[in-house]
Amino acid sequence: MEFQSNLLVLVDDDSSVGVLVERRLAKSDWDLVCFTSGLAAIEYLSSHAPGVLLLDIRMPQISGDELLLELAVQKILHPQTRVLVSSSVEPLEAVWQKFAPFGAAFVSKDVIREKGALLDLLGSDQEPNGPTAKYPGTSPRSTDRGAVVQSVP
Repeated sequence: MEFQSNLLVLVDDDSSVGVLVERRLAKSDWDLVCFTSGLAAIEYLSSHAPGVLLLDIRMPQISGDELLLELAVQKILHPQTRVLVSSSVEPLEAVWQKFAPFGAAFVSKDVIREKGALLDLLGSDQEPNGPTAKYPGTSPRSTDRGAVVQSVP
């Protein structure tokens, strides 16, 4: 599996976060693939090696820490993939300890909402040409920027 440094995989049960991240990455060279299900993300990550994996902490079916553990057990996560964990509230120390073995960094959802902050965090200095956003699992629709966006049920 080839490492894709400009690929960001977002796993968040709130689909509006995916729409927001897509907007924040507009005019950058980041490709975006969004999942509202951690289980679907595991399947995708078994054959893709993103530069960044951005996970929500609290999700139904499988939490962010459980997802990371499963990726580790299956030896799926590429060693160069940066892991960012997001939440609306800063996690308690006990919760954060679950992510420490993965070298994860915490990102407040406020950072995602703030214009320019996500790109600053990602260190994007790439030429603007628009992201390709994908939501695997459904039919694509066009956006005003021509990116392919798909929605996951």
